[in-house]
Amino acid sequence: MIKRDRSEWTSVPVPSIVSKELFDKVQAKLEWNRQYYRNPRVIQLLSSLVRCGCCDSSMFAYRRFYKDKRMKVPKVYDRTSYKCNYKYRQAMHAKKNRHGFKKCDNMEIKVVLLEDKVFKMIEEVLIDEKELRKCMDFFKKRTQASQLKLEKQLKQNDDKANKAYVIKKRLVDLYTSGEIEREDYVEKSLDTDNDINQLKLDRSELMKKIPLLHNKDVVDLSIKKFCVSAKSEYKKCGENRDKQREFLLKYVDKIVYYNEKVAFHGFVPVKVGKEVAQLEFVIKEKVLMSDRLNRKNRLKNNPLLQITRKEHDASL
Repeated sequence: MIKRDRSEWTSVPVPSIVSKELFDKVQAKLEWNRQYYRNPRVIQLLSSLVRCGCCDSSMFAYRRFYKDKRMKVPKVYDRTSYKCNYKYRQAMHAKKNRHGFKKCDNMEIKVVLLEDKVFKMIEEVLIDEKELRKCMDFFKKRTQASQLKLEKQLKQNDDKANKAYVIKKRLVDLYTSGEIEREDYVEKSLDTDNDINQLKLDRSELMKKIPLLHNKDVVDLSIKKFCVSAKSEYKKCGENRDKQREFLLKYVDKIVYYNEKVAFHGFVPVKVGKEVAQLEFVIKEKVLMSDRLNRKNRLKNNPLLQITRKEHDASL
């Protein structure tokens, strides 16, 4: 296909499906829907990152506005929360097929509370090398023992693979020298290739189970680089929500929430040879009553967060 200049194009008149008046009217309606306060489309900082700790479903953010009619001038307050999508998943199936669903008892949580807690975990643990180490199972004795066992299996796998390559090379030499027939060569080569492919798959599975090979210097350097990089990027975020969102997508694997308990899951990449292993960490915290009270007091003392419905609609 040759791309021609626009001046060489040949126009073909095509009748419109809808009138321009109707098209403009629909576009105006869609724009109004996007701005209407009851249906705002806002991507939260932790959107797509929060999981339910009860049923392992994803949690979505929803926003509602409430009007306080007790005052002379009604005031509108908004509430944005993360909620498990258990009921929505259940509704997608017929009643007779819902017996396999585990009932979820996880409560919703306000977006600001969960985000504040996550940022606190970042500031106190994620960017602190010493504190981050405490959240890694890798440094526990039981984990180290099981890892040594896996490393032994990996070495045995590599030895078998090396022997298979030697056998394959030997088969080529025998065939080129005419010591074995073509049919025997093809059959034995296929068997050897199957063994090599299976050993590669086994190695891949073992590498998934092994967070990293024991190399103290590499581990220490990787954790230090990770914390320094995270601290530098976190400072650059400031109050910019787009940059904060990018930071969270980069450093957060998932946030698991279950009835006031928050678990921050992530991993430190560790390069060992040609392989890149993952050193997993889990930072655990609780949303305390004091967190809720402090947040409530900040909202109460901030007049900018208390607006009338008329002012809110005007701001749109």
